[in-house]
Amino acid sequence: MPIDPYEPELAKRKKILAIADYQLKQAIGTFPNLSKDNAQEKLNEVLIALKDYQDSAKGLSQWIQQKPD
Repeated sequence: MPIDPYEPELAKRKKILAIADYQLKQAIGTFPNLSKDNAQEKLNEVLIALKDYQDSAKGLSQWIQQKPD
């Protein structure tokens, strides 16, 4: 049985994943314009965004696996 795209839990998880994706793209997009002093700070932001992305993807995966057919 396919997952209903209008299911509230799926929509919530999709939104969280989209936010994490946006944060990651924003953090990575600033690298070409950085000075050496700001690079470590931005790298930390990228690592936080990657962790958020990983957590949201893991949550989505677990939800899909636990969803009854």
